[in-house]
Amino acid sequence: MGIRLFVEVLEHAPDALTWRERYALAVLAENANDTTRECWPGIEDDPVIAHRMRLPGRSSRYEVLKALRTKGALEGVTAGHRGHRAVYRIPTLGPVTVDPGKGPRSPDAIPEEGSGDSGRSVRGSRTQPTGKGPGTPDPNREKGSGNDPERVREPHGKGPGTPDPYSSDPSTPQEEEEASSVAPIDLKLFGEFWITYPKSRNKDATLTAWRVALADGADPRQIITAAQAYAREKSGEDFRYVKYSVNWLRERRYEDKYAPEPSPNGRPNLRTVGGKSHQHYQAPEDHSVYQNGFNAHARPHASGE
Repeated sequence: MGIRLFVEVLEHAPDALTWRERYALAVLAENANDTTRECWPGIEDDPVIAHRMRLPGRSSRYEVLKALRTKGALEGVTAGHRGHRAVYRIPTLGPVTVDPGKGPRSPDAIPEEGSGDSGRSVRGSRTQPTGKGPGTPDPNREKGSGNDPERVREPHGKGPGTPDPYSSDPSTPQEEEEASSVAPIDLKLFGEFWITYPKSRNKDATLTAWRVALADGADPRQIITAAQAYAREKSGEDFRYVKYSVNWLRERRYEDKYAPEPSPNGRPNLRTVGGKSHQHYQAPEDHSVYQNGFNAHARPHASGE
């Protein structure tokens, strides 16, 4: 638990950060190690981190982490790959102080060897009496803050109506939260696409690709219509060659030109042919010409040419 790192973020976070980026950085600092300044691996998928950041969507968390790295408030230590999580580190944001007497603990308190969070402190033979000196902690004060080894961790989490204290963006937290949430119509149309597409796989990744497509301006109805056309086109082919739903969306295949939907009566959609050179066939008024066959009727026309 990085209390000193948390305070450093509060005091020295870059001014270029938005209120949401600043809030997310504070959450990472509280989760990081004070000594190494590194966050625990797997922060992108940690449900606790996601809840504290108020970023339920994985893609939105990746966007915030990318912005923090771009603005110099977060560094990548180890890149994530198959079987291994990415590790991030918070760089030094403010001036480094080496004053041993600075901090909420008494300068006479000598920590035990090893970790400073052992929960006890050992005093030497020259320790001042209890209650004497400006650095002696008040035994009646409320615990739960600073680097006091006897502090009590308070339960985390904020109620839905608690305002965010790190607002540096013109938009309000409520507007940002509403913008990041998924509208019900989005999920309804996505469900229709999921059922329509012939090879739907990996629903979470497909939903992320669906949201990216909508964010790029794609019409959800156009995507569903294209998926129906793609399903008709691949109906007679080997199922192995049908694209997975997430790849189909990522490659923007919904913008392809597919064959039109056939007519409901099973007949092809015919179009009228215009032009003065075209003449419709007219049956002869004298039906007796058909007694000798059609060629007998057509032969006089040919001889008259």
